[in-house]
Amino acid sequence: ALHKPSQARQALADVASIEAAPEERRAVLAQAICHIRWPLLAPLLDLCPVQADSYPELSSQDANRLIAGWTPVQLAKSRGWKASRREAHEWCLAGAPEVVQWIIRDLSLTTLPRHPAVAVWVDAAMRDPHRAAALRAERTCMVAGVRVAGALLDRIEEITSADIRRGGKSIEGVLAAASARMTADYERTLDRSDRKLCDAPRWYHQTKHCTLLVTGPQLLAEGRLLRHCVAGYAPLVSGGHCVILAVRCHGQASTVELTRGGQVQQHRGPGNADPNPWCVAALNRAMRAWRLPWRGAL
Repeated sequence: ALHKPSQARQALADVASIEAAPEERRAVLAQAICHIRWPLLAPLLDLCPVQADSYPELSSQDANRLIAGWTPVQLAKSRGWKASRREAHEWCLAGAPEVVQWIIRDLSLTTLPRHPAVAVWVDAAMRDPHRAAALRAERTCMVAGVRVAGALLDRIEEITSADIRRGGKSIEGVLAAASARMTADYERTLDRSDRKLCDAPRWYHQTKHCTLLVTGPQLLAEGRLLRHCVAGYAPLVSGGHCVILAVRCHGQASTVELTRGGQVQQHRGPGNADPNPWCVAALNRAMRAWRLPWRGAL
């Protein structure tokens, strides 16, 4: 018997250097693995290939782990999957393929989840007719201030295990958690950048009540103050598709979207409500000062 790690290492070296029968190699390796932890064995695995008799389809590396005392459940857990004993057994019988593809093997998905926990959630949801219908339903939601249309099932790669924990089994809950997470990530990125998104249009000059917003933090602050999604317009501003004005007059606030040519697209107050008459009047005066046509509030 091998009682010390040094003896186990020497035994491995001896077996690798001679023409030993597979059974002898397997016996020595099984004893050695009990003393030498997995990271130390990694370079020697190819020298002493073994096979777990109960799972002939496993790779040499996975077979060695089972010989070292791992269970199929532990092997699945090392891949990020909390499998039951039956699930892990069937998975090992198939050769321990890629976990996500194995979990959703019976589903036809255009996109694949990125984490086993999401794959398990999708597989369970698709077995429930009501939840499956909700996953396939076309819907429109706000993500980082931008309206996104489509079925959740077609965007499943964007769902994380954290979204599953926060949203639970509810499709709407998971969708809300994912939307909130992506919006928070987007806002953090936007808040860190002071890069100027665009130059002022030729017709613009500063007025008493109207200010052009040209950076990410300015748009983010405007959205937080007025509780609307103007921060999501940063890509449109940087792409030259629109400009954003902040209107302040007699303690009232509103936000205006215009084309680069000066045509008003929308004028919104707090919470996307109609703008206060003071803000409408302030915008009217500014439009006249810029010599742009304007018909009133949108």
